[in-house]
Amino acid sequence: MQDAKVIDQIYEAAFIPEKWERVCDLISHHVNAFSMSLITAKDQSFQWTCSPVVRDDMERFSRSPLRFQNVRPQRHFLRSPFSFMRDTDLMSMEEIEHDPIYIELLHPLGLGWTVGDMFQEPSGHTIIFDILRQRDRGPFERSRVDRLNLLRPHLARAATMASRLAFERINAAVQALELAGLPAAAINSAGKVITANGLLQNSAPQIIVTAFDKLVFENPATNTTFAALLDRERAAPISLGCSLPLPRTESHPPSVIHLVPVKGNARDIFSGAAYFAIITPVDRSKVIDAEIIQGLFDLTPAEARVARALATGRDVAATAEQLAISTETVRSHVKSILSKSGMSRQTDFVAAVASVRPLE
Repeated sequence: MQDAKVIDQIYEAAFIPEKWERVCDLISHHVNAFSMSLITAKDQSFQWTCSPVVRDDMERFSRSPLRFQNVRPQRHFLRSPFSFMRDTDLMSMEEIEHDPIYIELLHPLGLGWTVGDMFQEPSGHTIIFDILRQRDRGPFERSRVDRLNLLRPHLARAATMASRLAFERINAAVQALELAGLPAAAINSAGKVITANGLLQNSAPQIIVTAFDKLVFENPATNTTFAALLDRERAAPISLGCSLPLPRTESHPPSVIHLVPVKGNARDIFSGAAYFAIITPVDRSKVIDAEIIQGLFDLTPAEARVARALATGRDVAATAEQLAISTETVRSHVKSILSKSGMSRQTDFVAAVASVRPLE
């Protein structure tokens, strides 16, 4: 009966990503363990979910070089047993005692024994199930491994199904942006394109998806800035997204690329998507009304009028002259506008406003 309950939860998680955390908890209790983690890895993408009890520790591990020092996955692949394997099956006791993951992470937490499995699903993700036990409990018994192997085919089918559904959800969002007239792509944290709509694929040479699925720009300076933005976002505790101006080319007007973090239900560990990259052209002749700017950024009417004037291309002096106010008042409004919008530079705010196109 207990096995049937766990299996039901496994297949439910295939359709509801948030359920995988509950599955991790159920399976760890099912084999008398402390916790379980589910990890998906591809290229530089490293996504995970786990039992709540180790969430903070898993967050630390995912940002640590330790994750590249794990010898068990490679040995597991070489042996290719198509079954759960214990650390004691893959490493000698001397190796375990001197392994940096055990010394620096597991042993200080009172943990010390693992059992896991891994496989590659069709999209290329490596999916890893890693189960931990307290150090004083001793290695996992063979009977516990046998129980896990009874669940293995269900875990493999559910994870493969979840991966396919995750991609379809992300792809549907990108295609919906095309219907709104916006070139867009879903990218991972390293800037590799997972899926892109037709409008973005037709944006060459301003924007190119290379043979290696990297998002590349015609302007070298833009590429450098883009890489720096991704590095900054990866290092930040919470991803807030950012915007990047794209210079005019012979065939394309100036544009803004917005990196919008994939959060909430959309950020499934199987898709690997970290951001939606959405490109909006800058057309100074079609700046939205001051009333819309006011509502978007919670500005006062006076601030919204200043924001719109700046977005149409006027500088501070020209804005002051147009609105019949002093330049000091304009600068005061700009300071308040930046504070409310969460931006640090006037040019970033102007680009953001100019890139919002009114409904035709």
